Amino acid sequence: MKKTLFGSMLALLPVMLAAQPVLSDNLENTASQWKNLEAHHFAAGQGRNNSVALAGERVRGRENQSRTFRRVIPGLEAGKKYRFTGFLKIESGLLPEDIRFGVETRSNPGRKWVGYTFASAKGTDGQWVKMQGEFSTAAQMKAGVTGYDYEIIVYIKNGKYGKFYLDDIAVEPAGAAPAASAAVAAAAPASKLKDPNDPDNVVLNAGFEFGIDGWRNLKPEAIAAGEGIGGSTALCVERDAKNHGHIFRNRMILEPCTKYEFGGRIRLAPGTQANQVRFGVEARSNPGFKWGGYTFAAQKSQDGQWLDFRGEITTFADNGGGTSYVYEFIIYVNNNTVGKFFVDNVFLKKKGTADMPKIPTAVNYPAGGILSADGCEVMITSASGTENGPGSWKITGADGKTVREGKTTFVNRTVKIRTGELAPGVYRIAIASEAEKSDYSLRNSLQLVVRPKRSSCVIDEYGRTLFNGKPYMPLGFFIYGMPDEHLAIFKGTPFNTLMSYATWKSDLDLDRVMSILEAQDMKLILSLKDFFDLPKSGGMLAVKEYKGISGPDNIVRHLVEKYRNHPALLAYYICDERPVSDWKFYIDRKDMINQLDPDHPTFAVHCTPGAFSGYSCWQDVFGCDPYPIEKNTRHMRPVTDHVQAAQKVAIYPKGVGFWMVPQYFNWAGYQSGITPAEAYEKFRWPTETETLAACVMGAIHGARGFLFFNFSDMFRPADPVKFEQTWPVILRVGNILKQLEPWIMSVTPPEMLTPTDVKGRIFAAKFTDADGRICIMIAAEGPGEAQAVITAPAGLKPLCGRTLFADGKYKFNGSDITCDILIGE
Repeated sequence: MKKTLFGSMLALLPVMLAAQPVLSDNLENTASQWKNLEAHHFAAGQGRNNSVALAGERVRGRENQSRTFRRVIPGLEAGKKYRFTGFLKIESGLLPEDIRFGVETRSNPGRKWVGYTFASAKGTDGQWVKMQGEFSTAAQMKAGVTGYDYEIIVYIKNGKYGKFYLDDIAVEPAGAAPAASAAVAAAAPASKLKDPNDPDNVVLNAGFEFGIDGWRNLKPEAIAAGEGIGGSTALCVERDAKNHGHIFRNRMILEPCTKYEFGGRIRLAPGTQANQVRFGVEARSNPGFKWGGYTFAAQKSQDGQWLDFRGEITTFADNGGGTSYVYEFIIYVNNNTVGKFFVDNVFLKKKGTADMPKIPTAVNYPAGGILSADGCEVMITSASGTENGPGSWKITGADGKTVREGKTTFVNRTVKIRTGELAPGVYRIAIASEAEKSDYSLRNSLQLVVRPKRSSCVIDEYGRTLFNGKPYMPLGFFIYGMPDEHLAIFKGTPFNTLMSYATWKSDLDLDRVMSILEAQDMKLILSLKDFFDLPKSGGMLAVKEYKGISGPDNIVRHLVEKYRNHPALLAYYICDERPVSDWKFYIDRKDMINQLDPDHPTFAVHCTPGAFSGYSCWQDVFGCDPYPIEKNTRHMRPVTDHVQAAQKVAIYPKGVGFWMVPQYFNWAGYQSGITPAEAYEKFRWPTETETLAACVMGAIHGARGFLFFNFSDMFRPADPVKFEQTWPVILRVGNILKQLEPWIMSVTPPEMLTPTDVKGRIFAAKFTDADGRICIMIAAEGPGEAQAVITAPAGLKPLCGRTLFADGKYKFNGSDITCDILIGE
């Protein structure tokens, strides 16, 4: 018996030895083994048994700092599978998925990034949770240019804030790695993932010969041998259930202001529709990786045949200030796709230099370049060209002949020109820098429209909306459907404006809707954003036929001419989050509408603050839409970034208008890849305080209109939070904003204040209304404690109760995303 037992133990010994960790780190005496760690990152008494732990934290003011803690994993063998583990404790609202704990692969020598594998876990604040994952080593290790290093890496994801502790990190063998084959190839360095027969293609592993290397969100079992073109390797995706979309990504950095062609081949199994699977290129700002727009290639269905998908993009201009763009080739599977398809030979190749706008960039005043017949001072700002110095200008008529010209001076890239009297009609104005010998070509000119009478709705020199000569602060919602019962809800409320997000719907009776709004003394922003010849907008295919009218320009002309004299019309919505590279189309569309109707402004919304300067000439009213609130959000930095960038475009006073689109919706309704139940566990509605604070932050930075996105979300069937709960919240916010209208719409610009004894990131401004009354608005960006002391006249009353008056000063106190408003008698 003993001999048998001993023999059994001997037999098990190789297995037991094989299970010994190649790395076991309790963080006690390993500081020298870690890269980027400093003394304060080793926290005594914070480990699992009051031992030492690795401590990481991101706080406000360091939000763009990207730091990855690394430790090389020693003693790894080629062609082996390994398991890595660690114990995580999170604080301050972080989630386990907000911490990246994993293994990164780098080619050696050269230290080029190849790929990574991250662990996953579930857990809550203050509890230790185990994170674990697996990775496989390459078939070759430390063998010249095909060798690899593997490192444990730890960091907080971009845009996340808080503190975490990590302890008891281990890496141990988990068996033999899968054989390098078409299904799962050995890892390859990025330089080896390029096709030597097609060096112009910047997509890595474009034919999937290296398995999933170079791609994100792909699993090894999706790589199919023999299913590609000519019997090569291909990507295979098969789905038997709806309601979970997929996006497979391949990241690269492209040249700015450059045209690229992209595409690839797709073969469909019977019953799978081509429009459910698309290739595209998505842009994201860096740092932060905020969404910046996408372009898709489309194709029609054809079972069993390889279909050729092709499209074009134009990259952004890098805008300086630390903001640039990264791009991802994406294979996009629609939310409701059921079926099977194969992908092969994708590509993204440079095609030529983009035709980007030069000077001038925008007519800042008057908005839309719409002048009265007696002329006025025109203010034009150039994003490029001479910053300060002499220049000249020229105005030409419809026949191309010069009608006015003169000398000017650039001051901070801005010129001011007095046009003198001009007959009603359409003109072009061009400016030229004397130092740079710029030309007067139409490509570098902007439209002026001279109207015979004052407009119904104008943006005045203070950025205010005037309707029939009186200040009008748009306050309302984006809205999808507009049934009578929904419109009736707004009667008697502070909300005065709706933006018809789905004008193109054939069942939308605009005549009836506008009559109802007129009766309720409300206004409509008429959406024309979907009528164009571009591939994609706002998640919806471009509409080229509407109620028997064909052609985007014809549809727009019909709608503008039909409703331009309607008393309920406020403005036209012409653009929803499009990339800067579409500049020419949108300038032409704005000019077309301004010619057809100089009595109402155009409105557009943009979502990439780093590129806002490139949108300055697209519209008469500039909009931005920061939506920061997820589930555990405790800061609104995206709101600050958006409104500060928008303020520079609006150039208040004497600039275009600025209307803000604040978040009032639950992100759960816009998720793919998970069930509604899972989505509503991960996201939530903004609170009343968060919603008001975002609006206050906008008002401090010059916003003079507030259109919440989106009223229709209050009626989503799957959302457990219903209209009866959401409507009273936004109604209270609306009533407060209506109360603030005399200050927000004042001709006196806000005076930025400098608080003292500040904790957190606090913004404050003093507003003065037409009667000389004072209002002070305070917004705390979060996260964490928010405190500030503000010196102001006595007698101001705090609307939100977060400010006390003592010792001749106002002391503001709150936490995370919050605000207060001090109002005088």
